[in-house]
Amino acid sequence: MSFAAGVAMGGVCWAVGLTAPAPTLLGLAGLLGVGLGERAATALGARLSRRRARPRHPLPARPLPDRPRKPAP
Repeated sequence: MSFAAGVAMGGVCWAVGLTAPAPTLLGLAGLLGVGLGERAATALGARLSRRRARPRHPLPARPLPDRPRKPAP
C-alpha cells in the first residue's frame, strides 16, 4: 500500500510539475535510516521485554517456614 501511495504521489507531483525538495539520493538515505532505526528500536524493545519477563530470583520449591501449612485432607 505504501509503495502504491508513493507511486501515486510521484505521478501527481510529476503532472503538476513539482520537484522534490531534496535530491533523490538524500531522500533514499533518509528512508534507509528510518528503516534501520525502526528495526533497532523493535529489537531493543524485544530484548528489554525478555529481560523483564525473567524472574530475578527463583521461587522456593517448598513453603517458607513462616507460612502456615494447610492440613492434608
